Amino acid sequence: MSSENDRLNELDKPPEVLAKIRDVLKQLSGEERLVAEYIMLNYDTAPALSLVQLAEKAQVSPSAVVRFCDCIGCDGFHELHTALAAIDSVAACVFFDQFKDVDLEHVTTSVFQDIRQMLDETQASLDMESLQKAVDAILAADQILIVGMGTSGSTAQEFAYRLQWIGVPCKQYVDPHRQLMAVTLLDEHDLVIGVSHSGRTTNVVDALKLAKECGATTMCITDFPHSPITKFADICLYAVHVESSLGVEMIATRAAHLAIVDVIMAGVALQNKEQTIKSIKRQERLLVNLRY
Repeated sequence: MSSENDRLNELDKPPEVLAKIRDVLKQLSGEERLVAEYIMLNYDTAPALSLVQLAEKAQVSPSAVVRFCDCIGCDGFHELHTALAAIDSVAACVFFDQFKDVDLEHVTTSVFQDIRQMLDETQASLDMESLQKAVDAILAADQILIVGMGTSGSTAQEFAYRLQWIGVPCKQYVDPHRQLMAVTLLDEHDLVIGVSHSGRTTNVVDALKLAKECGATTMCITDFPHSPITKFADICLYAVHVESSLGVEMIATRAAHLAIVDVIMAGVALQNKEQTIKSIKRQERLLVNLRY
């Protein structure tokens, strides 16, 4: 019984190599930070990559991968590769690292602290010019399409709901085929918004890439400024990634993304007051029969 408990306790600990990356992430910059972010988001597939392949995936030079190994105390790429290959489940490890016991008071404090930290850091880092461009793009668009998958897909749904509530017509799809089909019908008068925590979700990135090819304006909400989605976005809005999550899409990320969505919605509403008031009144009349 004791050995089984020891095994479970060991599983609860974050993998040492990823804990090291988390500890030094804020001090990293340039190509070394790109390597760190890529590994955090792709720890499961990174062990299958050679040094050169990892550099290509992270879009850095091979020498940057070597420098990164030094930054986290690894004796060369082979040691890093071996450590990554030994990882079992990061998600489970990190989750239980945050919540060590069944103490709801502790759990509540941890969750709210993470959310407050991410909201405060995101607010401090938001670029007001980009926010204004986002508001202007929504007001100017003939058609608006919002795309996202998984957790980010639910945020995309909330984004569409909020815009529709204030009278802004928009469509939202989580099915990747419908996303791409809808994008092909757009042109330079339209707007496509992609929501992706990692900025690397293939379907969402492909949708923005195709949108640009069709001439539409593109916007993204993500946590990673150097991720692939930003290459195809005319307007980029960033939430501050909480390093303790080690790339796992935790509660705080969704809260920060929704806060950005609410800021955009409020900005659109304030610049379009007449339509907003009409729409909210109409929505309230429709909803009155759905309440006791």
